[in-house]
Amino acid sequence: MLEKLSEDIINPVGIYIKNQDLRERIHLILKTLQIKTEIIQNILENEKNNIIITDDERLKLQKKIFVNKNFIVSEIIREIKILDKFNSKSEKIIFGVDPGERIGIVALCQNKILETYSTVQIEDLLKWMKNILKITKISKLRVRIGKGQNYNKIIENMNLMENVNIVFELVDEKDTSSNKYLVSEKIYKGDIASAIIIGLRIDKEIIE
Repeated sequence: MLEKLSEDIINPVGIYIKNQDLRERIHLILKTLQIKTEIIQNILENEKNNIIITDDERLKLQKKIFVNKNFIVSEIIREIKILDKFNSKSEKIIFGVDPGERIGIVALCQNKILETYSTVQIEDLLKWMKNILKITKISKLRVRIGKGQNYNKIIENMNLMENVNIVFELVDEKDTSSNKYLVSEKIYKGDIASAIIIGLRIDKEIIE
């Protein structure tokens, strides 16, 4: 299962962990999963735009993953996958939302899919969005949402999110319904496929 989670990770991961036991455990796990790693002795000399795994909470980096002795492997791998596709020079993330009885949502950065999610609960949707923003350390976002069932309610709830700057863009749902959507040989289906199409739409109506 973890081997599948670690698929498609391209960029090397820097390990800057002061606790030796924790450092060796993390390094062994990533090595076992065939994720490229680099042990960093001095963070000031690290000029690469790496994802950094660290036990130093004070370290100010956008692509930082903080770990302690209670780390969960699947969560670390998920964060690596998201940050591997995330461009740290980007100032915003776009969320594409397919509203309806089951809500499909995608997080995009410069048209790259960071992650997708599907739920019937708006509360779960907001929790997932907040987690994406926490991982990427982004506070500016655009939400492109289809003018379908319950879209107003979703917008109302998103407006209650704190410490974020949201621009909403309404998208006509014509031609957004799709049984599947192909991206880099990966097939997305149903509400997720529709959310991707909505998120990539150029023609939209901006809500001030």
